[in-house]
Parts: sequence; C-alpha cells; structure tokens
Amino acid sequence: MQVPKFSIILPTYNVQAFIAQALQSCINQTFKDIEIIVVDDCGQDSSIEIAKEFALKDERVKIIHNEKNQGVFIARNNGALVASGEYLLFLDPDDYFDERACEILFEIIDKNKSLEIDFISFNCYSQEKQDASFEKHNLASRREGFVNKDKLLEFYFDNDMNFGGVVFKLCRKEAYLSAISIIGGGGIDKYGRRQFSRYSSFVGE
Repeated sequence: MQVPKFSIILPTYNVQAFIAQALQSCINQTFKDIEIIVVDDCGQDSSIEIAKEFALKDERVKIIHNEKNQGVFIARNNGALVASGEYLLFLDPDDYFDERACEILFEIIDKNKSLEIDFISFNCYSQEKQDASFEKHNLASRREGFVNKDKLLEFYFDNDMNFGGVVFKLCRKEAYLSAISIIGGGGIDKYGRRQFSRYSSFVGE
C-alpha cells in the first residue's frame, strides 16, 4: 500500500455517541491519501466495536490497542508511533472535520514545497448543544501566513494567542516525534515546541 500523506489519529475512550460521526468525516475527505488510526484507550463502552465496523468497510481505518488506559496524551503518541503518513492530524472523536480539510491542507503544503512546512494551525467551530449555533474559534486567522521557529515560539508565549493543544493542527510526523522524544511522558510544553524547526503556517478558514 502506498504511504499516505496524512495520518489522522483518534484517541478513543468512551465516545460511542460521537465516534461514528468523527470517523465518517475522515472517510468522506475529498483528499483520499490518508490513513485513520483509532487508538483504543481501554474504555468501557462500544466505541471500538463501532470503529471495527468502519475498519471492515474501509482499509484505511486501523485500530491499535493500549494495554491499559493511559490518557489522551499517551494515546495520541502511541498513534503517532505507528503512523505511516508524512503528516499527522489529531482528531478527538467528539469532533469532526469538514470534508475538504485535508484537501485544503495538502494544497497549502503542495504550493509551498520550498518551505518544508512542519506545522499548520487552522480555525475551528464549537457547538455547546446540538440545537445551538456554532461559534468560531480563531486559532489561526489573526496570524495568517508563514513563520519560522523563533516567530512561532513568540506566538506561543503570546497570551492573546490560543494554540488549543495539538487538535486543529497539522504536524510533520518527524517533528512531532522529535518533540515527544525529549519530553518523555509529560505533556507538550514550550520545550517540545522548539522541535518545530522549519516553517509553520496559520490558516484562517
């Protein structure tokens, strides 16, 4: 099988009410060169059974199992360690992607090959209740464009800039694995961020 461009990683723990929509949003991506990695973090509901049904229908869906519940950070890292893609996307199973998300991200990378982009941040929407309107979170649009490592760190320490963790981000796999290798089992912090060593982009979509 061809090495995928993107690996989408879903850390999965007791999300049976949401995971079908999350997985369907991955499968429906207009950009098809992806793999979808579900990380079983040993929940007690039917989340993984639902994921298995998707895996039977689409070979891009893969399921890996933690030996015990390890939490979302370790679950994401375990997914990253087995990922085949050049880039990683992290999707919490109670979220979902616009169907053109991967297509837009690929276009940005493809049009800017000379920059060797390590990291792309993009905007998102939230909905507090099912019948409520969506609220836009501007994680990127105030800083649109490309920045180098030093400028990214400056933005990271800017109290007015909300990075929102690794969700709603695209990360080059080698950069992400380099970051987690120097921080061990702790959380991603300012020291890990230093491993994003080339160029980053903020995309206001």
